[in-house]
Amino acid sequence: KVPVIKLKEFNELNILFNKNENEEGKYDRIAMYKSKKDAEPLAVMVLGQITSYIIDDGFDKKDEKHEVVRHMKLFEIADDASTFRMWISAAMRTDMYDTWSPQRMYDYIKEVVGPTPPTSNMYEQVEDLHQCMMDSWAINIDWQAKTIHEIIKREGIEVVFSHMHNVDLINHTFITFMSKTLHSMMSLNPTKQLGLAHEVYLKWQDQLYDETDRYLGEFLHFLDEGWTIIVTSDHAQVASSYSKYAHLGSVTGWSLRLMQQLGYTDVIRDADGNETMEVDWSKTKAIANRSADIYINLKGRNVHTQKDGRVVEGIVDPADKYELEEQIMTDLYAVKHPVTGKRVVSLAVRNKDAVHFGLGGPESGDIVYFLAEGYNQHHGDSLSTFEGEYNTSVSPIFVAAGPGFKSGEYTDRIIRQVDFAPTISALLGVRMPAQCEGSPAYQILDWEF
Repeated sequence: KVPVIKLKEFNELNILFNKNENEEGKYDRIAMYKSKKDAEPLAVMVLGQITSYIIDDGFDKKDEKHEVVRHMKLFEIADDASTFRMWISAAMRTDMYDTWSPQRMYDYIKEVVGPTPPTSNMYEQVEDLHQCMMDSWAINIDWQAKTIHEIIKREGIEVVFSHMHNVDLINHTFITFMSKTLHSMMSLNPTKQLGLAHEVYLKWQDQLYDETDRYLGEFLHFLDEGWTIIVTSDHAQVASSYSKYAHLGSVTGWSLRLMQQLGYTDVIRDADGNETMEVDWSKTKAIANRSADIYINLKGRNVHTQKDGRVVEGIVDPADKYELEEQIMTDLYAVKHPVTGKRVVSLAVRNKDAVHFGLGGPESGDIVYFLAEGYNQHHGDSLSTFEGEYNTSVSPIFVAAGPGFKSGEYTDRIIRQVDFAPTISALLGVRMPAQCEGSPAYQILDWEF
C-alpha cells in the first residue's frame, strides 16, 4: 500500500509517495494531493528539481480564501521513502490586478506567461535552502523577462523601466560572511548562523551575478533592433571587514544601547528595576533612529505617548539644541570598535549640513552620521564611496549602450542616481522633472547638449 502522511501545517494536505521507483530501485519522487478523493495530484516533485506554478488555495490574514501560486521542491528522500525533506514556498495570489495598469494586461500575461510567481528570501546558511531561494528567483527572472517581451509585442511599448531586486535581497542573506576577516573572527566563536566554509559564500556571489547576467542577456537583442539600454542601480552592497557596529544604526528602528551609555537615551524600568524595551521620553534628550539619523527630543516639537497613557513633551530647550548636537557629535567621534580600537563613525553633521549628501530637511534627523568604512552595514549607513572586501562597494553602477550614447566611451564623471532621470529625459526629448536635482550625463551623449 502507498503510505499516506497527513501534514496539518500545510492546509491538511496529504502526501502520497509515488510507487514508481527509479532504475536503481529507489524512490525519487512524491505526489502531493489536496485530498485522498482527488484523482490528480496537486503536484509531483522529483528529487532535486523545483516544481513551479502550483495552483493552490491560500488564506490571507483575514482568513479569506484565495487562489494562489507557489513552488515546491523535494531535496531529500530515503531510499525506502520512509522519510523526506521538502520546501514549500510562500504563496502569491493569482488575482493581483491592483498591481497592473491597465489591468487587462494581466489577463493575457497569466494565460501566456503565467501568474506572478512568488520569490523567497532565507537567511539560514544552508546549501539546500539557499538553492531553493535561488530557484525561486530564477523562475521570477524568466517570468519577468517573458512578460516584458509580451507587453512590448502586444502594446507597442517604446520605453521600458525594468526593476529586478534579486541582487539586493539575496545578497543581504549572506554577504556579511563574504568578509574573510569577519568569517575568521566568527569561526573562533561559532554561532548557529555560521556553518559553511568561506569559499561557499564566494561561490554563491558568483551564482547570483551569473543569474543577474542571464536576466540582462534576455534584452540585449534589442540593441540590434535600434533600442538604447541603460543598466544602473540605486546602490550596491559591501562585505565589511567587521560588519556593522552593533550598538549604532538599525534599519528596523531605534538604536538604544550606545545612546543610553552616552547618557542621551533612557528606558523605562519595571517594578524590580529591570529594563523594558520602552523609551522613557521624560529622561531622553536624543535618540538614534534607523540607519543614520539622531533626533533631539525638543520642547515644542516632539510629543510622545507612553504605554501607560502619559503624554510627555520633549525635554530639550531649543536654546540648548546647538550645543547638545555638538556634544553628541563629539561623543560619536570618540566611539571605538572593541576589536580594532578605531573609530566607528566617519562623519557626523547637523541637519543643515547634510544637504551636501542629498539629505537634510524635515525627513532627516537633527544629526546625520555615517559609519566608518569596515564597520558599516551592507548599505544605507555609509558614504556611497565606501568599499568592502572582494571588490564590493556601496557605489552604484551605470552602463549605457545604443543610440544617443557615444561608443566605447568611459567618463570620469561620477554619475549619480539623481542624474538618471534627467539623462533619460534628454534621450527622450522630454522636459526634466520640475524638482530634478541631477543633470544629464552629457559627457557620454553623442550630441552637443
